[in-house]
Amino acid sequence: MNLATEKAFVAYDPSLARVSAIKQAIKKAGYEPLAIDAGKQVDEHKAAKEREIRVLWAKFALSAFFSLPLLYIAMGAMLGWPLPAAINAMQFPLRYALLEIALVVPVIAAGYRFYVVGFRAILHGSPNMDSSSPWAHRPRSSIASTPWSASMGETSVRWRACTSRQPVSP
Repeated sequence: MNLATEKAFVAYDPSLARVSAIKQAIKKAGYEPLAIDAGKQVDEHKAAKEREIRVLWAKFALSAFFSLPLLYIAMGAMLGWPLPAAINAMQFPLRYALLEIALVVPVIAAGYRFYVVGFRAILHGSPNMDSSSPWAHRPRSSIASTPWSASMGETSVRWRACTSRQPVSP
């Protein structure tokens, strides 16, 4: 079984196992078995994956297109980069905020799927790569360690909450 390619190859002895029993076992494991002569289905699967990759690249390009000007506008004043006077945050805060919102909405829309998956994972208490945030990686048994140290895998001594000063095993 190769999870990266989403494929598995099964070799079996026909005198010991039936194809239908193998298919049932695959279905029971939560996968969809393809027939041995399913070259067309495999090609459809490959085409669907390629289509998904093209869509993701297009969304990435859209996000980059709007993120780069947003980065320039948001960080330009702090880094001493020249900004047009019409979007000066001190003189025109509403115009500045509306421009930033207009630039960030397409980025959020393009990455909508990742936000939904990430928030769903946080709500279920099983954060993953889509929910990478400081609060998602905080150890539940620790009040002394920071989210940064928890996400970096530091193993420091943790203390119980205000009742005693006894170390807690990680």
